[in-house]
Amino acid sequence: MRASRTATSPAFSFHELGQALPDYYLPERLADTQRFGTALLANLGSPSRGLFVFSPFLLVAIVLFVRQRVWSPVCPSERLS
Repeated sequence: MRASRTATSPAFSFHELGQALPDYYLPERLADTQRFGTALLANLGSPSRGLFVFSPFLLVAIVLFVRQRVWSPVCPSERLS
């Protein structure tokens, strides 16, 4: 059943949309740089598919990494003293 659905999906899209794939799957949609930031933030925090929703430890890791880089001394030898 899955193979038949996979085979008919491009045919259905071509019939309905005039192209084999919906706009969502086309790489041209990423060319608009004004929407890229919005799309990136939406994919990171979206309740339905957000990376930080399903893997919140990554957000904590990023915050700790930035905090360590910003607030730590520039020279590593200064940490030892």
